[in-house]
Amino acid sequence: SRECKDKTIGYHTYSISPILIDDKVEGAEGFIIDISEKKAAEKIIADYQIHLEKLVEERTQKLNKAKANLEESLFDLRKALKKSKELNLFKSQIVTTISHEFRTPLSIILSSIEIMDQHLIEQKNDRITKKINDIKDAINKMTVLIDDAMLLQKINSDEFKLNKEDVNFKEFCVSIISEFDKN
Repeated sequence: SRECKDKTIGYHTYSISPILIDDKVEGAEGFIIDISEKKAAEKIIADYQIHLEKLVEERTQKLNKAKANLEESLFDLRKALKKSKELNLFKSQIVTTISHEFRTPLSIILSSIEIMDQHLIEQKNDRITKKINDIKDAINKMTVLIDDAMLLQKINSDEFKLNKEDVNFKEFCVSIISEFDKN
């Protein structure tokens, strides 16, 4: 760099070559090229490169933070899914156990009522018949509730698979109504 006539600092390149006449140096010639604009452009490029490197670093940090947050969320989701599966298994086991524990006594009660019903044929009156029928109805209702609970448990578990098929809607509705009429 050197000071220019206008007192600014400029950048120049020099080139000096000897003038040879009969292999004897008779003088020199040279030229000076002002490279101030080139140096200014290089400085702008270097400054912009530093700026870009800072931007890349900032964005890399943001991406790493976002990645860490996503990994944490994924971990939490996997943990929640595992807990949900455990709870569903526990619920399934409870429903199965309760179903078994209710079915057995209900079957015993129903069998006993049917035996009583047959042995008391001569002694039965309307009051006894009504009570026996009430007990049978209550047992049937509880059995239907247990069956419904077991069905819901199967639907909510992986055991239940949905098989799609075309149906005649009118016939389907009629069959459902007739099922309700039976019960």
